[in-house]
Amino acid sequence: MSGNCGKTEYLNILNEALEELEPFVIGQGPLAEIIESFAVFIRRFLPVCGVGLIGLSEDYRVREAAVWRNGRILPEEAVRHFFDLDFSEWKDFARTDEAADDEKLDRIMKLDCRTEEDAPLLVVPVSYSSRIQGVIMAEKEQEWTEEEKRLLEMLAQTSRIALANRIYCQNQMEQTWVFNELMDNMRANIYVTDLDTDEILFMNKTMRKEFGVEEPIGKICWKILQADKTQRCDFCPIDQLRNNPAEKPSYLWEEYNTLTHRHYENYDSTMRWLDGRIVHFQQSVDITSAKKMSREASLDELTGMMGRRAGKERLSEVLARAKKESAAVTVCLYDVNLLKTVNDTYGHVEGDNLLTTIAKVVTGSLEKGQFAFRMSGDEFMVVFYGCGERVADRVMQHALEELARIREREKKPYEISFCYGVLEVGPQDMEDITKITTEVDERMYRQKRIYHNGRMGRERAEKGMPGNFSYDKEHLYEALSASTDDYIYICNMKTNMFRFPPKMVEEFALPGEVVYGGDSIWSMLIHEDERPAFAQSMEEIRDGATDTHDLEYRVRDKDGKWVWIHCRGRVSRDENGEAELFAGIITKPKELKTTD
Repeated sequence: MSGNCGKTEYLNILNEALEELEPFVIGQGPLAEIIESFAVFIRRFLPVCGVGLIGLSEDYRVREAAVWRNGRILPEEAVRHFFDLDFSEWKDFARTDEAADDEKLDRIMKLDCRTEEDAPLLVVPVSYSSRIQGVIMAEKEQEWTEEEKRLLEMLAQTSRIALANRIYCQNQMEQTWVFNELMDNMRANIYVTDLDTDEILFMNKTMRKEFGVEEPIGKICWKILQADKTQRCDFCPIDQLRNNPAEKPSYLWEEYNTLTHRHYENYDSTMRWLDGRIVHFQQSVDITSAKKMSREASLDELTGMMGRRAGKERLSEVLARAKKESAAVTVCLYDVNLLKTVNDTYGHVEGDNLLTTIAKVVTGSLEKGQFAFRMSGDEFMVVFYGCGERVADRVMQHALEELARIREREKKPYEISFCYGVLEVGPQDMEDITKITTEVDERMYRQKRIYHNGRMGRERAEKGMPGNFSYDKEHLYEALSASTDDYIYICNMKTNMFRFPPKMVEEFALPGEVVYGGDSIWSMLIHEDERPAFAQSMEEIRDGATDTHDLEYRVRDKDGKWVWIHCRGRVSRDENGEAELFAGIITKPKELKTTD
C-alpha cells in the first residue's frame, strides 16, 4: 500500500512538473515567450538564478536564443551576441559521443553571458538522434556541485524531446511557408480534393482570387467551381485516374469553365496527403488568350475559313480517323473563276467581295463534319467525312446554283462561279496528303480548261464567225512561208507535230521541217534567262488560259550566237474548246542583234 502511495506522489510531482513545461513542449512562438515556464521547471529541481536556451540549426549556427534572469526575461538586444557564437566543433561530439569538456565550452561560449558578479555558469548540450539540437545554460549564486551538474544533464535529457519537436515543427512551418508562397505566387490554379467526397483540402491564392472564393477548404469543388451543378462534373477525370494502373497516374485535358467562362488546360494526378490518404491534385493554366491567338492565326482573315496550315492539319486528323473507322473521305478543290479579271476591272475590294461571297455560300452548304479551308489566293479545299464523290458533287452544284441566283439578284457585272474537282480518298492514300492534293488539283484543272475553252468559244461566237472562203489548204503553208523573210511555223496541238520553214531549219540547225515535240527542241535553243517565260506562255495556251503567244527573247543560231527574235502566235480550238492548231511567226529585227 505504501509503495502505491509513493508512486502516486511521484506521478503527481511529475504531472506538476510537466504542466510547468507544457508551454515549452507545445508552444511554437519565440523562445522569449516560453523561457519563463522553462525556468520555473528548472527551478523546481535546482536553485538557479538564471536560465538560458539556445536552439541550433543543422549547420550548428544559433537560430534562436532567450535568457531568464532573476525573475525577468532579458530583452532581445541583451541576447543578440549569442547569434555570433559558433558551435560547429560540437559536430564531432554528436558523432563520437565524446563529452564536451569545460575548456571547449568556455571557448565556444566565451562566457559573454556571465553576470557582473560572475555567477557560476553551467552549459549543457541537448542532443537528439545523434545531433545536438541546442544548449541549456544555467547560473547559480554558489558553485555547482557534481550532483547538481548531473541533475542539470538529466533535465537536459528530459527537455531534448521538447526541443527536438520544436525544431521539427519550425522546420515544417518553414517548409509549409515556402510551399504556400510558391503555390500562391504561381500563375496557375492549384487545388486538392478528396477522391470520394470532392471536398476541397487545399487551394492556392491564385485560384481563390480567380474564382472569387475566400474560404474554399471543406467545400465541395463542383458546387463552387462550376455553375449550376448538382453532382460531380461529367468530365471529371477522377474515374480515369482511379482506373489507371500506373503507379502515379496523370491526365491532361482542356476545359471550358462555366463559372469563369475561360478555357483551361488541366493536369490532374493523385498524391499522398498529410494524413496518408490518396487525394486528387489538379494544376490548371488559363489558355483562353492562347486559344484565341491560335484560332485567329489559324483562320483566314478575309473569308473566316481555316488557313492552309490549320486546314491541312485538320484534314490529316480526319484521314487518320477515317482510316481507323473505315469511313469514306471525299475532298473537293475549287478555284474561283476570273478573280484576276475582277481585280483588274473592278478593283481588289470587289475581288475580295467575290471571294467572301463564294466562301459564305460554300460553307453554308456544308453539314456537320464537313469543313472548308483556303489553300491559296483563289483555291479552296472542302472536306466531306463519310461521303462519296456523288454527295460532294451535289453540294458543290447546289453552291454554284445559289451563286448564280446571287449574281442575278445583285445584278453583278461579272460571273460569280468556280471550277472544282472531287476525289474520294482510298484507304491506301489516307496518309498521303500531297498525293491527294495533287490528284484533286488535276481533276479541278481539267474542268478549268473546259471552262476557259467554252468561255472563249462563246466570246468568239458573240463577235460573229467569218464567212465561207474556199482555198487550197494543202499548199497554203508553202505559199505563206515563201512570201516573207520572217519564219512562219505551225503546230498540230492534238499530235504535238510541228512544221518549220526550210530557212528556219537552216538558220537554227533544227532536226527537220516536220518535228515531233518542236516546242521542247526550240526551248533548248532559248537563252536560259527567257526560257521560263516561254514555258509559261505555252502552258497557258495548253490550259486554255489564253489563245495568244507574244514574246521577245534570245535564241542561239547554228553558229552559236544569240539572236534576238520576236515570236507571235495564236491557237484555234475545236467545238469542245480543246486546242487544235497553233500558227506562229518569228520576226527578226531589220538590223540583226547578236550577242556572243
